Amino acid sequence: MKELARSQSCWKRVWLVGFVFALASRCASGGDGRMRLLLEIGYELSTDASFRDVNCRIKTPTPLYGCGYRAAGDFGGSMIVGAGVAYELSPWLTTDLRVGYHPQLEFEGQSDFLTPPAPEPVHGKVKALAAIVGVQVDFSELTGWRFFALEPYAGGGFGVSRNKVDQIVMWYPTLAVPHTMTTPGGVRSDFAFDLRAGISRQLHEKWMLQVEYRYADLGEVNTDAGDAIRYRPTTNETKVIPIGATRAELRTQAVVLLLSRAF
Repeated sequence: MKELARSQSCWKRVWLVGFVFALASRCASGGDGRMRLLLEIGYELSTDASFRDVNCRIKTPTPLYGCGYRAAGDFGGSMIVGAGVAYELSPWLTTDLRVGYHPQLEFEGQSDFLTPPAPEPVHGKVKALAAIVGVQVDFSELTGWRFFALEPYAGGGFGVSRNKVDQIVMWYPTLAVPHTMTTPGGVRSDFAFDLRAGISRQLHEKWMLQVEYRYADLGEVNTDAGDAIRYRPTTNETKVIPIGATRAELRTQAVVLLLSRAF
């Protein structure tokens, strides 16, 4: 039931994003702008990130990290594949709706419980699906500046991201009795936004190619409260420990190639 409620909430936000795009398109003066279909592929790297307790002061269930502790690292890199639709509000202003899939993110980090510091690797796989309504300004149409038919632009947008993390695995190999701790996974829908800048090149009357730098804040990645499993491989001992929820912020920088066709 909890997963169903989350899914319904996510789709409500996606529909809201789509409604905002449709409303912006309707604002086009004269209604003579062109619609474009977009395809995109790119590669992103995450910025630094840390998993912490959602509430480190709760008594039940037990916080995983506790106040003042965390697992610090990043979500690595991932390809991005996506599609969308754009509408030219004027010769220099375009609005678009883009849906992007980020399938290869993986958190790699270290927790900081042990003193003196020792290896405490933390690992978990993440996937994100984001829908963003954006606007971009074509500076060549405003200023007349072009360089070998390359046209600079910049813009940004907002929307919703659905972030899913598999179980997080923590490993403590230097303890007298080494053990792993495996947490529940989690799914969260959160506010997202991006900032973008790039260059475009008209390939044909209807075809356009864009190369874009993009900074994206995809909201939070959360693990659910639930049963964590502690396993000691040397003694084959397993223990279930109820723990609280954890969270980390997911931000990325990407280079994206977009191909669009006007209709």
